[in-house]
Amino acid sequence: MTSAMKKRTNILLRIATIQGLLIGVYHIILPYQWNWHAYTSELPPMIEWSLYALNFFFSILLILLSLVAYKQTRQAADKPGVPLSLIACLSFWAIDMVYQIMETVPAPPAYSFIKPLFLGAAVLNLLLYVWILVDLKKSV
Repeated sequence: MTSAMKKRTNILLRIATIQGLLIGVYHIILPYQWNWHAYTSELPPMIEWSLYALNFFFSILLILLSLVAYKQTRQAADKPGVPLSLIACLSFWAIDMVYQIMETVPAPPAYSFIKPLFLGAAVLNLLLYVWILVDLKKSV
């Protein structure tokens, strides 16, 4: 991998990792920011618990996957092959993008601005990981 390509790949990888970390951390805060309890308190306790648990564990998995992909991709920069964690991140964002196209977030009119932001984040991260993958493949 050339020096310029290595520098670009490291920058792209840092941006993608930070984006994944921020989304993961935000999802931990999200139920409190949007006062989910006001809407979920009428649900059966097991369903309410499950909703919070799914959100929390999604957050933790996204944080961990972002960190593992960062570390493994940095270590693999001059070696043949592509880290599975990088493929997992790329796949996650591709699936997220497709899902958001097929099932648009049902945001209330006052928050309709979040629809393109959510889709844009998925597209941006997908493109970042594709570019990193292309750089890694070119280096072999």
